Amino acid sequence: MINIFTDGASRSNPGLASCGYVIFNEETLVEEYSEFLGIKTNNFAEYFAVCKALERCILLHLTDVTVYCDSLLVVNQCNHKWKVRSGDLYPLYNTVMKLSRELHTVTFIHIPREKNSHADRLCNEALDKQALTKLIKTTGG
Repeated sequence: MINIFTDGASRSNPGLASCGYVIFNEETLVEEYSEFLGIKTNNFAEYFAVCKALERCILLHLTDVTVYCDSLLVVNQCNHKWKVRSGDLYPLYNTVMKLSRELHTVTFIHIPREKNSHADRLCNEALDKQALTKLIKTTGG
């Protein structure tokens, strides 16, 4: 079974945002990934992380996946418990649903933030790297 942990972060909301995911095959690390997203909302970043992780699973031919996410909004919308009311999130939700259909099984499970520390760390590292890059550019160092 493939276990994916996803997270999104936004410093301010909206603000500088990033996403990250970690893919495990059982307990073996398959891949970790993070990306700076620019100015986005936290919910956008959370959804974007799920999209990126599912896209990667398709490319790696990983077909039975469980997505663990600390965003109750993303999990409940992807499990069809809550409606997607945000026009900004609807295209991402549609992408998640389309990607899910390309896999054999996809299960979305909500986890507390403290159980998602690896993906959270990746998000913060992406934001810190962006801040450092900007600082170096502005100071000429």
